[in-house]
Amino acid sequence: MNTKEQDFLRLPEELCSLSAVVSVVGAGGKTSLIWRLCHEARKRGKRVIITTTTHMALEYGRPFVEGWKTDTLSRVREALDQYGCVITAAKEQDSHKQILKYKAFATGSEEEERVKTLSSFCDLLLIEADGSRKLPIKAPGPEEPVIPAITDTVIAVLGLSALGKPIQEVGFRPERIAGILHKSPEKSVLPEDYLTLAASKEGLQKNVGKRKLYVILNQADVLKPRRAVTGSSNRVWGAEPEKLYTGTMTLCSLNPGRMGLLLLAAGNSRRYGRNKLLEPVEGQAMYSRVLEAFLEAGCGLPDIITQYPEIEEKCRSLALRVFLNPEPDRGISSSLKIGLSRNLDRPYCLFSVCDQPWLRPETIRRFILAYLGQKKGIGCLSYKGKTGNPCIFSSMYYPELLSLTGDIGGKAIIRKHPEDVFLFEADDEKELTDIDVRSDNPFHAKEST
Repeated sequence: MNTKEQDFLRLPEELCSLSAVVSVVGAGGKTSLIWRLCHEARKRGKRVIITTTTHMALEYGRPFVEGWKTDTLSRVREALDQYGCVITAAKEQDSHKQILKYKAFATGSEEEERVKTLSSFCDLLLIEADGSRKLPIKAPGPEEPVIPAITDTVIAVLGLSALGKPIQEVGFRPERIAGILHKSPEKSVLPEDYLTLAASKEGLQKNVGKRKLYVILNQADVLKPRRAVTGSSNRVWGAEPEKLYTGTMTLCSLNPGRMGLLLLAAGNSRRYGRNKLLEPVEGQAMYSRVLEAFLEAGCGLPDIITQYPEIEEKCRSLALRVFLNPEPDRGISSSLKIGLSRNLDRPYCLFSVCDQPWLRPETIRRFILAYLGQKKGIGCLSYKGKTGNPCIFSSMYYPELLSLTGDIGGKAIIRKHPEDVFLFEADDEKELTDIDVRSDNPFHAKEST
């Protein structure tokens, strides 16, 4: 595995170890960063609360306490005790979608005091303190960003998908961006423009004051290999996706290709005789081995679709989205559709089962990156012509996936469109091995007597 690929799929340890109160500003991946930081903190045993001073997308499938009244504080603490993390905010209808929304802070206000209270409940309070309407770059308005006084650290995000495109097409408040860059909104975004926005008191430095500021350049997967670009002050970056060595600025990809990752863990295990996903394989629950492989791959946080309380509890404690399947008897298609329906805004979705315990993180990572570098709409892990899981589908296949019924998964669609299938060869056939019966699992738990 290329270490430079590993670099841009990893957050620096300094960020993963943050505590106290962190406000996230900018554009192009704020919410993804917040949940990645939450997950990293939970791995380290920290209690985490997430909230917003502006608005953020409603996160279905996460522990959530609605409202800002005093009586909700006890429910926040209960959620923290159960899962170790929770998001709390008001919920409003905005246009055609729901968002989590909270009004702006005023220094010394009741709202500011509430944030102080929330911070006293947890080890890490993560605040989405800016809005960008899902655009990759922005310049803050007169009242932005809304950084609470209690904030210790600010992390600013910009999305590299804006590179080479007109400011007016990819920027939130394009006139303000153009003003900072001293160019017209019709001009394209250049690499050095990111450095200018990061250094500007009217850009990412706005309202930061003397706090520590980290800058994340997200979406590094859009950079073309061997494309050398030079920024101001002789800072060279982008020859290949790699860390940007400019102090507190880091090049990364929080979710390559904005791909949805769906782990299906709701099967009834009839042939196994009991819930095989909880069965030990080399000292670890079967589903947990697959989950850990995806987390180690570094390509984003997977969603879990399950019917089992044990799996739900564990995954929520890791700050993952969990969707319950109330009708698992309808077959794998029911889990597939539940997960896909919450990821329809993604250009691609990866599906994998949780009974392939020998799947490796490096294989997952290489498969995803290889798929994103080619032109076909479907991708499959394979070994010597035999296809298996995981599988990736572009959005053009979502209608066909949503039309599946019974115990039929994506393989029916793969067989239907062989000309549009990209096969990625695994290094070891064992990675494609799924466990259906107890004889497949040399580590299965013995019956109690």
